[in-house]
Amino acid sequence: LPKLEEERTALLAIINKIKKHVSKEAEIYKSFKGKLDTDEAKKEMTELSPADLSVAERNKKSKAIFSINLIQNELTRELDASILANLKSRTSELAGVTAQLEKNVAHLQSVTQKLNKATQCIGRLTNLMATCLSKGWIKPITPKTSTAETVKAAVN
Repeated sequence: LPKLEEERTALLAIINKIKKHVSKEAEIYKSFKGKLDTDEAKKEMTELSPADLSVAERNKKSKAIFSINLIQNELTRELDASILANLKSRTSELAGVTAQLEKNVAHLQSVTQKLNKATQCIGRLTNLMATCLSKGWIKPITPKTSTAETVKAAVN
């Protein structure tokens, strides 16, 4: 878990870098959009082909593109690795929670069955006691200090 916080911090830093680059993309687009109002400017931007560049300029652009691709690949790999690590840790945590929940559900089902049986037994016992009391086969418990009137009132 200690590495999780470090990875989260690193991931957030990478995400912030990407956000900055994306926000700059709109600024770059806006800056060029104003310059390409005329057909001449558009033609000038699109006419320059790699063949018109010197060898040094082409090498410089190729190296810049290569460096950008390397950075992109590195960031993608780091992001993929951190996402996979996060998913693996969360998956194992969820598996543990799921196992515990299944165990609890099984226990609750067992307890529910036992309570249902106990409820049925108590219901049958109540019916039996009520029948016995109404037929006079058993008498209710009377305290020694009670009078006959209180016993009759309790029975009726």
